[in-house]
Amino acid sequence: QPLACEGDYLECMAAADQQPLATPFLLVERPTALDCCVLGGLRAHPLMDPDPRPRLSSFTTLLSWNARCTSERIPAHRFPPLEKLTPFAELLLSRMRETYQPFIRANAVALASGEKLFDARSDGSDVRYLCRAYPERSRQMVVARIATLSARARETLDAILAKHDLSTTF
Repeated sequence: QPLACEGDYLECMAAADQQPLATPFLLVERPTALDCCVLGGLRAHPLMDPDPRPRLSSFTTLLSWNARCTSERIPAHRFPPLEKLTPFAELLLSRMRETYQPFIRANAVALASGEKLFDARSDGSDVRYLCRAYPERSRQMVVARIATLSARARETLDAILAKHDLSTTF
């Protein structure tokens, strides 16, 4: 399990390292909350920790993007449509289907039945997790936000979720 997680992490980092060569941001051609999460996560953890920092040195494009996002002001402009997802976004959506979705569904079932532990398939293995309320609250917040989208944006998002078999989760 730890080796599979490390492999997933490195695959995501490699994809994130390539994305700034094609688009200014990771998911689409506009800033998103994920860009903030990735930047914040990089700055707070691997770039500050002496153990993972050397492993990041090969991701030079990602490190340059981090520096650019620190020093440049993002100009206001008309945002392109959401349906133009980047390869990095596509990778994350596929990972969500394979790892997040089984976890979040099993956690929700365990919460509803009052269980303290649950099993979910992750990276080809059955893993036992401690049931927590915050992942389900987070998922519900995403569902609530999706409900506020315009009909056109909702149609676009529904198509993206259906393409990645995530419709029943969100």
